[in-house]
Amino acid sequence: MPSALTEEQSDEVEALESIYPDEFSMDLEGEKPVYTIRLVPDPSAEDSEIHVSVALVCTIPSGYPEETLPEFSIQVLKGLSKKQVDEVVDAANTSAQECLGMASIFTVAEAVREWLA
Repeated sequence: MPSALTEEQSDEVEALESIYPDEFSMDLEGEKPVYTIRLVPDPSAEDSEIHVSVALVCTIPSGYPEETLPEFSIQVLKGLSKKQVDEVVDAANTSAQECLGMASIFTVAEAVREWLA
């Protein structure tokens, strides 16, 4: 059964689609919604200048954002080791913890982008 978004989650998706028009995608087909945002250190850089990029994958639990945090994973698109992936996931989780109770995906995505830089 496809998952449904709460009003607060829908508002966050609308904002993310506006901020990341080409980088954001969403999958509502599974048990929980999954948001994916492709991130690079400097979005204005030319492709040939980008040496690292990732996809931040956010699995959204039913109590988010009021009661629970999303689950984060990183898909390496270019240039990170396993150890660096673990560090990025730690940065994402730390950023999310600071936002418990409110929509946090943008804050987490920016923390990941800053880590990449």
